[in-house]
Amino acid sequence: MEPIYSLLRKCTSLSRIKQLQSHLIITGSFNYFPRSKLLDFCATSPAGDLSYATYIFRQLPSPAINEWNAIIRGLAITPQPTNAITWFVSMSRASCKPDALTCSFVLKACARALAVFEGREVQSQVLRYGFVFDVLLQTTLLDVYAKSGDLDSARKVFDEMSVRDVTCWNVLIYGLAQGSRPSDALEMPMVPDLVLWQTLLGASKTYGNVEMTEKASRKLEEMGSSSCGDFVLLSNVYAAQERWKDVGRVREAMKSRDVKKIPGFSYIEAGGVMHKFVNGDRRHLFQDQIYRKLDEISFRIKEHGYMAETSYVLHDIGEGEKENALWHHSEKLAVAYGSKT
Repeated sequence: MEPIYSLLRKCTSLSRIKQLQSHLIITGSFNYFPRSKLLDFCATSPAGDLSYATYIFRQLPSPAINEWNAIIRGLAITPQPTNAITWFVSMSRASCKPDALTCSFVLKACARALAVFEGREVQSQVLRYGFVFDVLLQTTLLDVYAKSGDLDSARKVFDEMSVRDVTCWNVLIYGLAQGSRPSDALEMPMVPDLVLWQTLLGASKTYGNVEMTEKASRKLEEMGSSSCGDFVLLSNVYAAQERWKDVGRVREAMKSRDVKKIPGFSYIEAGGVMHKFVNGDRRHLFQDQIYRKLDEISFRIKEHGYMAETSYVLHDIGEGEKENALWHHSEKLAVAYGSKT
């Protein structure tokens, strides 16, 4: 079977996968080749197609656990991870017993969808089937609670783990940093790395914690970070507090260290062509029509009571200029162009 595995890994498109499947059927090897490998590759690889993987799955008279896992794993990494949870429920109704991998994939879907209730249901399955000592499974469950903001449950899972590796420490620390307890992350008996300090910096901006922001910024500077994002976050925290002198100090520091701010941009596809926009873009061929469309949208939504939230514009400028800055954001320009076409 090794040559077939090699052929499968070399498939670069769905048509190649279908050709290999046809070969297996014609030669009578399909019933002997582990179909879960084909399903998993089709459901999760860039060359595959999840809808085709589910089509193959539905042709199976009695799918095995590995075949269920392949589809659930593929669904868990899509933009609609809740579909993985739906399939997990269907699997249970089909009287197919899950294994540790099944629960891990479903919990990953719960973490991505912030589905805490469903995560608790899967946790009960973990306890029922005796998978409680699986480190990967416990870490994924920890991730569900940490990402959804249930830090007490996250800490409880962490404390009950018999083995704790670097990954589970990182999950808890980042959960604390991004949640409502950024200072607790510093109390963990683990040396914070560059990514953790950057996470704390972002969390401090979210909660307006100037002291924590300054501390994280100093640590990042000591560690040699020259990321423009670190400076921008610090500047934004000062701007939100209207500490314009400190904003100016940060910008001067960026200039002296030759740190360039990377401008934000947005893409939209229209007529088979990708169009890129930056904030306040005036370079597009249809700029006049785009800005007219923005004015039209602005007029219509103001009739329904819309008021621009100018507090999000972190510049020392007047209210009118702040409103213009909001309206000329790259995403709005892209949407206006899409509405025009």
